[in-house]
Amino acid sequence: MNKHIKYDRIEISESKLVGYLLNKNHSVGVHKAIYFESLGYNSENWQILRDALFEHVETAENIDFVENQFGMKVVIINNLNGQNNRVAKIKSIWFIENNENILKFVTAYPEK
Repeated sequence: MNKHIKYDRIEISESKLVGYLLNKNHSVGVHKAIYFESLGYNSENWQILRDALFEHVETAENIDFVENQFGMKVVIINNLNGQNNRVAKIKSIWFIENNENILKFVTAYPEK
């Protein structure tokens, strides 16, 4: 478990990755899909991206927290190891709902 984020488990749904982040036909996610494809990820190997995101969280040092009435938004800036041996700095957004210890994946994109 990451020393900075308190959670019991990480949740990254297949539908969030395949239906949005890696979907070149999604009206909002298309640019993200193209970006992650440049790192060697696509809807066929989404499980490998999921595992890379787990590592992205576990090794994170640059973490910000924003609390609201629903829980805590977690923003992580860290490297992501591409499937094609390319390393990219990305920003990932997560959420922990009140009274839960589940770190839920929301989205990710290139860090500028």
